[in-house]
Amino acid sequence: MHVLVNEDDWQGSWISADIEMTSPLLGREFKLEKPIRRARAVVCGPGWCELYINGKKVGDSVLDPGPTNYYPRCLYVAQDVTEQLASTNTIGVFLGGGWYLGGNVEWLQGGAGTEYGDRPELLMQLNIEFTDGTSTSIYTDNQ
Repeated sequence: MHVLVNEDDWQGSWISADIEMTSPLLGREFKLEKPIRRARAVVCGPGWCELYINGKKVGDSVLDPGPTNYYPRCLYVAQDVTEQLASTNTIGVFLGGGWYLGGNVEWLQGGAGTEYGDRPELLMQLNIEFTDGTSTSIYTDNQ
């Protein structure tokens, strides 16, 4: 199971909340009908994001992914979530604006208060391998 390095590796699309809010929660429910070998969630959000699966926070880090100059690149975080998945699942991501929405980015951009966007966004993909050798992906889309 590879990490999503190239733009073509991502199956999903960027999504955001329909209304402007400080920390929107975006989510989806899904079912899995086969035993899982391993699963990795890859979350990319300009600003900050926290991933939850079945009501429990994934990982112990805060303020991920790290800040960057969002024009040429956007960082992401990959987590092994094999143990968090069940047959019926709910996945949710809290988004926060961070430096993307006007935080102090003087050291990145050359000026304080630079804004890159008007609302938090998310690109997420959950790659799942089953014990029978097949695989599937759950990813952000506009549905």
